[in-house]
Amino acid sequence: MARGFVEPGFTALYGFVAWIGTHILFAMFLLWAYLPERVLQELGITYYPSKYWAVAVPCHVLVTIVAGYVFYWLYNLVHLPPLESFDNLTDPYSKAPDELPAWGQNEGDIPPLHDLPITTVNAVLFRRPPPGPVPARASAPSRLNAMGGASSSSSSESAPPRPRDASRDVFTVQ
Repeated sequence: MARGFVEPGFTALYGFVAWIGTHILFAMFLLWAYLPERVLQELGITYYPSKYWAVAVPCHVLVTIVAGYVFYWLYNLVHLPPLESFDNLTDPYSKAPDELPAWGQNEGDIPPLHDLPITTVNAVLFRRPPPGPVPARASAPSRLNAMGGASSSSSSESAPPRPRDASRDVFTVQ
């Protein structure tokens, strides 16, 4: 026996027979479905189902497959937690970054896999700072306006907010 040659087992043999069998059955189905009854009788085939089943069975199979997808979708929809539930964000297997062991602190190490907190995701997606302690209120001249620049008003009244710059809302990929 040659080195590296593996004899096919019974699984391979059964798979080959099933492959050949399905091709033969499909060819017989096509002949039965498309040949007129006169030709089938001349070939000596007199016992076969009605031609109605040549159309009905594939239609029933396709409708069953589509219905299976719809029922699977509906089943999952019914068993989802409500949209406002915190269970949509975490599960018992979630790992927060602060729950992970402190290993791999060397430069260039790949950090361990963890879930991102929803506050971090929202901060990145919506360009908002993550929630934290509210800073003490500063005096009017040193306050920053909504766009990040220094406020020009010296009174304690705040200026009306400027319109949002839509060009800052687009992420650029480099």
